[in-house]
Amino acid sequence: MQLSDFCLQFLRLFEKFRASAYPDAVGKPTIGYGHLILPGETFSSPITLAQGEDLLRTDAGGAAAVVSLHTEELDLRQCESEALVSLVFNAGPSALVSAAGTRSTLMRLLLAGDRKLAAHEFRRWHYAGGKPLGGLLRRRIAEELWFLGGHPRSVIDIATEGWKKTSLSA
Repeated sequence: MQLSDFCLQFLRLFEKFRASAYPDAVGKPTIGYGHLILPGETFSSPITLAQGEDLLRTDAGGAAAVVSLHTEELDLRQCESEALVSLVFNAGPSALVSAAGTRSTLMRLLLAGDRKLAAHEFRRWHYAGGKPLGGLLRRRIAEELWFLGGHPRSVIDIATEGWKKTSLSA
């Protein structure tokens, strides 16, 4: 799946670039645009924006591969696939399928052909460390609208703090 510029812009909007390592909402070491620092990776000095962009594209590509693997039998529209990519990028593959192979409710509804109910499932993924986060809920509502084919400007409007209008430029 080729990711659109809008998909990458959406991820940038929520992930916000950080040049130095920081703990994410659940305390996992992260850098760049939400790149989870993996065992064996070291970032002893700040990274450049270009390095952050490379990590973003690699991580988004990995999320896209997960989505493609688990939805290959479905004829998803680009907006549906990319909203799922954003969800997997942020929440991990378990948003679709657990490590044990159990499908999430979202996936079961998608496979059953009920895309509207599946879209509503995005909102259930707004917890980090067992706590609800307002920013994650805002992101999930924007992903839900995107999944349902909402206009990119509307998706960005919902995604931004306080529902403010914003430019679609990166």
